[in-house]
Amino acid sequence: MTDISKHPILQECYELCVAIEECGASEKLTEASMKASALLESVDSLIANNKMQSDADRGCPRCMSSVCVNFECRETTAPLI
Repeated sequence: MTDISKHPILQECYELCVAIEECGASEKLTEASMKASALLESVDSLIANNKMQSDADRGCPRCMSSVCVNFECRETTAPLI
């Protein structure tokens, strides 16, 4: 289940799913609802992957340097960010 509170676009995708489902029942609306739900899951995965990449790109959590190895800060006086 997608946590739609993680990002505003997830909320928008969810609202699209609900709006389609409120239109009633037909084969085309069911197909549209399924596609909208798949889109919601894809967007959720994209956001999660983007966050993981952003976290990895940041480097050391203490000084933000990419020089520090295994997050062992070489700048011992750097404040924790």
